Amino acid sequence: MNRGRHKKSKEKEFNTQTEILGTIRKELRILLAIYESQSSYNMKDYFAKAWISSNDGRNYHSIVAWYINGTYYFDDFICRVKIALDEATIKNSIYTIKFEFGHNTKIFKYKHE
Repeated sequence: MNRGRHKKSKEKEFNTQTEILGTIRKELRILLAIYESQSSYNMKDYFAKAWISSNDGRNYHSIVAWYINGTYYFDDFICRVKIALDEATIKNSIYTIKFEFGHNTKIFKYKHE
């Protein structure tokens, strides 16, 4: 009998670039819909920022910060994050990506491979 020994599910250690960009794209679509509905008068509701840190979140460097009030800013935001993940990272190094959208925050662990 196997008492007390339950196999714990191992959490995924790193997010892929596709997962990070997909999540950001989904959240930016929500911000753009909020702006276009004009049901909100608080500019913070459709403001988005992205940062990157190479030392586990102690010092973040800004990637982009935009009010998502048009498709230009939506596309440019995604493009700038992708460029940062492609060109501003070193292979086999671990980074923390912080993404703020509206009143929410998501943090990703990213390993450039």
